[in-house]
Amino acid sequence: MAVSAATNEGFEGIPFQRESMDTNVGGRDRLARALLAAVLGVAAVAAFRRGNRAAGAAAVVGALGFGFNAVTCFCGVNETLGIDTTES
Repeated sequence: MAVSAATNEGFEGIPFQRESMDTNVGGRDRLARALLAAVLGVAAVAAFRRGNRAAGAAAVVGALGFGFNAVTCFCGVNETLGIDTTES
């Protein structure tokens, strides 16, 4: 079954993700989020190696969140607060 990326074809009854997200993260903000994701990734590995699973898991969640923001140029918190850093 071929699935079109722009339609809900083939997924009847399943909520479909928005076709496109508005961008609200850019410039230095995007770079800072990417760097923070990398730092948190390293911190997660270090925490897991020390046996601190709780800190490692928290760092992984943070790294994934900031990495998602940097890659997609979208942040739900920025959207909620009305912040747009795409011009910076």
